[in-house]
Order: sequence, then C-alpha cells, then structure tokens
Amino acid sequence: MNNICQITNFSSIISQGTDIYKTILIGNTRYITILYKELSANLLTGSDAPLNKLGYVCEPRGIIFPIYLQVNGEYKEFELGKTGMFEVTPEIFGGDTEIIPKITGVRVPVGEVGTNPINFKLDYMFAIN
Repeated sequence: MNNICQITNFSSIISQGTDIYKTILIGNTRYITILYKELSANLLTGSDAPLNKLGYVCEPRGIIFPIYLQVNGEYKEFELGKTGMFEVTPEIFGGDTEIIPKITGVRVPVGEVGTNPINFKLDYMFAIN
C-alpha cells in the first residue's frame, strides 16, 4: 500500500527543513544566492520509508533553479526544463524488471535571499507497511 502526499512552499513542514545556501550562475552574467530547504524522507513521511515517486512543479521564475534528490546517500542535481515540472516514477521493463526509485532526501529552492519565496508543489509517494 502507498501513501500519497503533497506539500507546497506554504506548508509548515518546509520550516523544519535544513537551510542550504547555493550560489548559482544566471545566464553567464551574474551570480545569485538561493536558499534551499533540505527535506529528508523521514521528515516528509514520518518513517524510514524512502520516496518511490516524486513530482515537483514551480512558478515560471523558479524554473532556472535546479532541485536536488538524494539517492544512495548522495545528492544529484536535476534541471527543470521549460515547463517547470519534474517527475520520478517507478518503471517496469520487459514485464518482469521493475526499477523503483529510493529517494531519501530532497532539496527544493525556496527563493533568492531577500526576495519573495518561490511558489512550488512537491508531490510524493512512499510505501506503507
């Protein structure tokens, strides 16, 4: 059985995440400092269950900021593309080979320091025993 949840930049759980500051080059012309919130799977699920499906969408001004997913203890950067949407989902190959993501942390951009927050939605699913 799976549990499906959604949080937004307005959710109270965001304030519980760890602050991470990243300096990002914008358009090869200037650097800006962005506040990210690091959200462990444990914080999001209340258990040790990793996230096995994740979706992220943000407003247009947030598209230039990547998100980071922790898999196997390491954070990897993911660019959003023109739509501002990103999804990770289980896949089945050849009828019997199933690949299930095991995401144990997410870093989402909250906004440029000193400006309005970036509006986003983070949908995720995890297994319930």
